[in-house]
Amino acid sequence: MDQDPPLSSLGRAQVEQTAAFLEQNDVVVDRILSSKLLRSLETARIIGNRLGVACVESLDTLGEIRGNDVSALSQTSLDRAFFAGVRLVPDSWAFMNGETLRDFTARVDSEIDALRLDDSWKVALLAVHGGVNTAIISRALSGNRGAYFAGIEQDYACLNVLDIGAEPEDWVVRLINFAAHHPFHPTPLETTLEHLLSRHRQANAG
Repeated sequence: MDQDPPLSSLGRAQVEQTAAFLEQNDVVVDRILSSKLLRSLETARIIGNRLGVACVESLDTLGEIRGNDVSALSQTSLDRAFFAGVRLVPDSWAFMNGETLRDFTARVDSEIDALRLDDSWKVALLAVHGGVNTAIISRALSGNRGAYFAGIEQDYACLNVLDIGAEPEDWVVRLINFAAHHPFHPTPLETTLEHLLSRHRQANAG
């Protein structure tokens, strides 16, 4: 499985719809950040082009939680490696036999701390990944660094809106998981992690 795939044609179309939605609603951003992964960079550039922000800051610290080889894991261990069926994930668990949740949330929290301390911006857009978004939203909802609520779903190309205040854990969560390409989530869908687990099983079937 490609560890750094670009956006698919469907993914690109979804991001274009998100970018158009932001433009139509007169959203103005003065800073766009992404990870260094191709799909994150491409998402940021599509939105930046639409909103007139030419510079995209790409940061390793905003990369998705890092997996590893899971070929030798049992079915039970595989489910655990994809956080299947778990809503509050223990921080000692390793995603796909790789990065632990503790290490992942620590690097994301550190970057968010730095962003909060930088007063040079008013509206920042983070074109990042489902796990990164979940870590940030979990912290905002709980007020706790290292929190991770796996029940927070993040659709592809979705929008979340968070306000921050002057105090370290002063957050207001205004919007979660709004997808311009299907805002009312009309049909039952796999979660993104369930889809990833299903793809892994199919790729290794037989």
